[in-house]
Amino acid sequence: MDTSEQYIKMCEMAEEIQEEWEPKPFDNFCYRHRREDAPWWWSELDRFGEFNKKRGSHIFLPRQNQLQEMVGKEKEIFQIWDLIREFNFWMNQSDFCVETIIINKKVIKRAKYDLTMEQLWLAFVMSQKHGKRWDGEKWIKEE
Repeated sequence: MDTSEQYIKMCEMAEEIQEEWEPKPFDNFCYRHRREDAPWWWSELDRFGEFNKKRGSHIFLPRQNQLQEMVGKEKEIFQIWDLIREFNFWMNQSDFCVETIIINKKVIKRAKYDLTMEQLWLAFVMSQKHGKRWDGEKWIKEE
């Protein structure tokens, strides 16, 4: 489970996902304890899914399977292989993930960033469901 500062920031700025979040048992989230400059604390909901959710105080950190469910439902994809094919196509076409370079007259595609699977799937969800891409600081509308 990704609990990096980068993933927390990406999730925090993904307002659509935060607004749609209906807390369920074992969901992962993070929060700051008392001070704005305090480190992030992360946790999962207890088996009853109970806590006092105040907008802005808790940030939902979806797991990879939750992100896959979000986009699978949106695209009405119910077979995992179809979802993986869509994800693979997006990754190869997306300038977010892949850059094309030429070395010794060979065209090579390589990853632009060192991204976790949660970060990649979050970017895929935001692209497919909300038409947005991550610019390193915030989600912006895709052109």
